[in-house]
Amino acid sequence: MREFRGQAHATLAVDRNAGSGWFNGAMTHAGTSGATIRLFLVDGTPQGIRLVDRSQWTEVCLAFSRADYARARLRNEFGRTGVYLLTGPDPEGKGPDVLYIGEGDEVAARLDSHQRTKDFWTNAYVLTTTDDSPQGKPPMCRG
Repeated sequence: MREFRGQAHATLAVDRNAGSGWFNGAMTHAGTSGATIRLFLVDGTPQGIRLVDRSQWTEVCLAFSRADYARARLRNEFGRTGVYLLTGPDPEGKGPDVLYIGEGDEVAARLDSHQRTKDFWTNAYVLTTTDDSPQGKPPMCRG
């Protein structure tokens, strides 16, 4: 990791054809041998707001804790079409963490509502694109 203008960057290169791992098997595409995944630490800490993308893709993931919601809310990704995941402990204490999946033409409106009405979540992941053109919508949001 290197420091750049007070913000940390990390780059991870993944070889999908090596060893046995998550990227092996069905995830391998003919003619490709790897992918570069970039992790941008927005405030310079791994516990803070993170932006994850893959080289030559338009999709991005904004990851943050509920405590960082107000600062994450200021990011451009909130104004775009996307899918989001909210995770947190089971409110009834009976099982593992709860996962809530939602989508919105502008995820900000939906997440603002969940910030007020859904108490269980502690972490959020917003999956969207680098632009909001119809061709740039994440595959799961195309009609």
